Amino acid sequence: MTCEIITDIRDRAPLRESFFSLARRVFGLSFEAWYAAGWWTQRYIPYSAVVDGRVAANVSVNVIDMLWRGEERRCVQLGTVMTDPGF
Repeated sequence: MTCEIITDIRDRAPLRESFFSLARRVFGLSFEAWYAAGWWTQRYIPYSAVVDGRVAANVSVNVIDMLWRGEERRCVQLGTVMTDPGF
């Protein structure tokens, strides 16, 4: 078994589809329309554990610019934390 952390799955169709499939199984969510609408930008960075060519686990960083108490801040949100139940 080979495991590697991959962050560029957006533009790698087989891994992107594996990510979508895992999200459906774990959360019952579909990311396909979100992706198709162009919402998956470089500000959404998945850290996917890929085992033998498929996404086994993931945590994503979402970079967010916001105004906090009158000051611009760059923040990160951790999300899409999921693990294939088989692991």
